[in-house]
Amino acid sequence: MIRGVNLGGWLALERWITPNLFEGIAAADEREFYEELGWQQACDRLVRHRESFIDEKDFAFIHEAGCSLIRLPVPYSVFGDVEGRLGCIEYVDRAFEWAERYGLDILIDLHTVPGCANGLENGGVCGLCTWHQDEKNVDVTLDVLERLASRYAKSSALFGIEPVNEPASKAFLANAVRGYRGRYDDRLEKSTAVPSTFLRDFYERAYRLLVPIMGEDRYVVLQDGFRLGEWDDVMPPAAYPAVMIDTHQYLNFARYELGERNLCRNYFGFAWDRFAPALDAAAQHHPVLVGEWTLAHRPGDLNAMSSERAYRYWRAIAEVQQATFSECAGWVYFTYRVDDPDRPAWDFRNVVNAGWLSL
Repeated sequence: MIRGVNLGGWLALERWITPNLFEGIAAADEREFYEELGWQQACDRLVRHRESFIDEKDFAFIHEAGCSLIRLPVPYSVFGDVEGRLGCIEYVDRAFEWAERYGLDILIDLHTVPGCANGLENGGVCGLCTWHQDEKNVDVTLDVLERLASRYAKSSALFGIEPVNEPASKAFLANAVRGYRGRYDDRLEKSTAVPSTFLRDFYERAYRLLVPIMGEDRYVVLQDGFRLGEWDDVMPPAAYPAVMIDTHQYLNFARYELGERNLCRNYFGFAWDRFAPALDAAAQHHPVLVGEWTLAHRPGDLNAMSSERAYRYWRAIAEVQQATFSECAGWVYFTYRVDDPDRPAWDFRNVVNAGWLSL
């Protein structure tokens, strides 16, 4: 079973992961980061961040922890040819060099695309979802994917490529942008969800582009766009043997439904009742990777526990989530490093060192 970890916040920007990078500025996303700092200051900060946030010792830690896979989020500006954006291909090169050294695989995840595909900061522009509205955006995306595949096809570390991260369904987009109203109304007016028909066509095009370059022994990993059940009959393995479905299962979002029942004991049932049936059903049709999950969530009674009971709770909630993933091809923790002491359960290094997550 695949066990891996995401390198979130290193090459594709997310303020909540790297608050130090955004220190002293109000920017909420990548676009605003460049606009507020200006080109030179933005570049200076990014270079310092990328040189220090992840290095070879982190790959050694990931290997020693028992992982076999790294999911590597990259921006569509990775090659440095997008006006106003600093490239980062040299760091992807380093990642492959280190992965080969430590026997790790890399899943390249195209985390941002032009026009943004989900309206979130992890897509590059808060409140905007227009990627699918312009064929030029799709052409740019496919070009970046082709170049990434060509560059790393000969590397023993290449697991596969994920063509787009979390393309927003109608329901997902409505929830994602609620907090942006009043601040980004101009962006929201332009935005629409990514239709399933469009997404299926894009994935078909990406598959036929990438597989001849990478070979069928590497995966084209299709992010489900928070609509896992829709993929059962799409691109069946008999005709598309390199397809793997990526789904993101976050216990952290259960609190919205649990409401006043936001207590430790209720999260166990929520995980088992919601994650397991959906994953088991999907795994009957395709290999399924839980490409993002975490121990982080907000049970209301956790702070009242003794340290010993809290430790046992963290271990138990890790075990029950992993049990729900047992019919899948594997899982990838989100994320490796979070520079916020108030978010300890998001930080893979911390949950491993604390003994909460045992591989």
